[in-house]
Amino acid sequence: MIKIAICDDNPIVVEYYKALILDSAKENDVDVKITEFISGEQLLFILSDHPNEVDVIYLDILMGKMNGIETARRLRELGCFAQIIFLTTSDEYVFEAFEVEPFYYIVKDEMSNGRFKEIFRKVKDTVRLKEEDFISVTNNGMKEKLKLDSILYFEVQNRIVTIHLKDGTVDFYSRMEEIEEQLAERGFVRIHRSYLVNCYYIVKLSRNSLNLSDGTCLPVSEKYTQMVQQQFSKYLLKL
Repeated sequence: MIKIAICDDNPIVVEYYKALILDSAKENDVDVKITEFISGEQLLFILSDHPNEVDVIYLDILMGKMNGIETARRLRELGCFAQIIFLTTSDEYVFEAFEVEPFYYIVKDEMSNGRFKEIFRKVKDTVRLKEEDFISVTNNGMKEKLKLDSILYFEVQNRIVTIHLKDGTVDFYSRMEEIEEQLAERGFVRIHRSYLVNCYYIVKLSRNSLNLSDGTCLPVSEKYTQMVQQQFSKYLLKL
């Protein structure tokens, strides 16, 4: 399922694009969940705690107190990686919009339905490709998407998995075997019954331990020694 937000202060415009998106999704055999917002402030309020709750944002530029570009800028500061498609009645903001890395810039009166559906197909394909760069976990009852390249390692104790990030930690309930399976062939290696490590951050590997770039030292159990060496070597050869 692709989660989509439409943010525009004109309800008629929201309903128009909602219908187009639903039609596009049906043609592409894609399930979508659409959430509507009437202001940038409302969108920021809802996404502030979970900025990656949506995959695509159709965002009007010319809105009340906070315009779409400022809204997008604040979303990016929160760590939002959603594909942003700007909606506007003019192309005068196109260069200013570049700084927030939008997926596309739609001038409302100049965009045919056919072209809109073509853009939907492209953003759908991009979202599906980017899903490989994330892992989704349920944290405090909410699903949260985390970028794989922000994860140093996973640690499990009594079914509580702690994800050690470059800038903090996230806890959730799972089994290490499930995570290991989910991340197979994605640059992570099991080094111990309690640890799954991102190969990118390994700076030193010995038979009984390894060091990560942040200074963390983790044990490598005898059971996994050979596999760790093989998988890490395989990872290095892909670089």
